[in-house]
Amino acid sequence: EDVYTVEVTAMAEGFEPSSATAEFEVYAMKLEAPEITADKRIARHLGAEIRWSEVPVAEQYAVTVQREEENGTVTLYHEKKVKDLSFELLPSEMKPGRYTVSVTAHALYCTPSDPAEAEFEVYEQQLVAPEVTAPVTVVGGIDFDISWKSVENAEMYHVEIMDGSYKRIYNVSLGSQTVSRTMRLGEYLPEDTLTLRVIASADYRVNGVAEWTMTYKPLYSYEVVDGNAVITGYNGPDTVLYIPMRINGYEVTAIGDGAFEGKDSLVEVYLPESITSIGDRSFKNCTALQYIEGDGVTEIGAEAFYN
Repeated sequence: EDVYTVEVTAMAEGFEPSSATAEFEVYAMKLEAPEITADKRIARHLGAEIRWSEVPVAEQYAVTVQREEENGTVTLYHEKKVKDLSFELLPSEMKPGRYTVSVTAHALYCTPSDPAEAEFEVYEQQLVAPEVTAPVTVVGGIDFDISWKSVENAEMYHVEIMDGSYKRIYNVSLGSQTVSRTMRLGEYLPEDTLTLRVIASADYRVNGVAEWTMTYKPLYSYEVVDGNAVITGYNGPDTVLYIPMRINGYEVTAIGDGAFEGKDSLVEVYLPESITSIGDRSFKNCTALQYIEGDGVTEIGAEAFYN
């Protein structure tokens, strides 16, 4: 870019030369600014496609993308050269927040255009919380079923159970086609109020979380007496019951007073040889009980089998 002088001289034999001069200025043509098209709000999981109008003569475009953060501005791309009329941001490149994009047209021997700018907001779509069906009481060692309604756009479900101190005692991840689960908890956890959480998740979306409260009861309640277990209660549904020889490592030596009282589902009961004592009212009002076997029993309390 400068001012130039051109001189043209006419010459012929026998004639004086004749000259003419002229001045002209050479400048670089400034390109027009493109017009950007971008949505004002963009869901992160969809990614962002930024488009702009074609500029005559332009050979390529420089794209700059910045995100506003609490500590300042983060530049994702700085004058990224592209020949197309669009630029794509992938979900993995984006985070929720406000973005500024600028596009400048470039061509050889031309002055770049002024940058065209646009702003947009990226957000994460909130998944709906699953609608859960589950029991209100669960018993250790006994299967129970939970189910939930499918959540639109969910890619995975996570099932968690926390105890009363919110410590996770169960955790599993399931595919998007799974909407039910048969579960079983340990037989001898402390009686507690549990929180069941079913979480719908998908990449670049906000989880949908449902919570359900359940009461946990151990299969057997017991006391430790002289280093041995004395059964004091039973919470299971069995009709034919085989009482274990050990509970939590303690040898079972006795059935405590009223331990099975009123359990009208029991039909048959088999005691291990380690049990030597059946307490008062242990099986009182077990109206369906027809048979009990206990080769080691040497002591039976009052009204142990009274109906």
